[in-house]
Amino acid sequence: MNQVGMPLFTEVYEQLGQAVTFVGIPTARESRMIAAGDIDAVMAQIDGHQQRNPDLIQVPVPLTQIYITAFVKGEPTTREALLNRETVRLGRLRSLTFGLTWPENVQWVEVNQTRQLIQLLNQGRIDAAISPELSAQYFVIDMGLSDIHRLKTPLASINVYHYIHRDHQHLLPDLTRILLQMEQDGSLLARHNAYRQQLGLPAR
Repeated sequence: MNQVGMPLFTEVYEQLGQAVTFVGIPTARESRMIAAGDIDAVMAQIDGHQQRNPDLIQVPVPLTQIYITAFVKGEPTTREALLNRETVRLGRLRSLTFGLTWPENVQWVEVNQTRQLIQLLNQGRIDAAISPELSAQYFVIDMGLSDIHRLKTPLASINVYHYIHRDHQHLLPDLTRILLQMEQDGSLLARHNAYRQQLGLPAR
């Protein structure tokens, strides 16, 4: 969402007379910074993120849907074929489960960044990387890896929302209005699909 979200939210907050600074934060550190009041907003996170971080308020307009999938080295396969072995080493970002359940033969390797996930996969240190489709695909292309592929079908789809710190809840009505208008006029979907096209992915 970063390549779409940064220009999107620069534009949205400009309409509110607010300048925006973007800071990349590992998932494991984000909750501490939110609780300390060091973050004013979270650009885009999956539905229910406020349940883990009660200082956040969800702006109730879905920005898009993300597709959680598994990336493998070699030929694309299915979830069933991937898991049909005695032990399966799966990688994911630390603390992110996406609400999915897995069999007992899964061994997890957790890292802080998606680039690290793809590096582990390319090195053969995990059997698959579990990640939002766009994030992993970006690094596959950025790292010039031609032998990393997605599973044939996603594992799940989840709505993604913008979140603001409760200290800024006065911005909620205007943020909701602006994003709702962009949803209704199709510009949110158009931005998302334009980015998917850049990554060689089909429109949604």
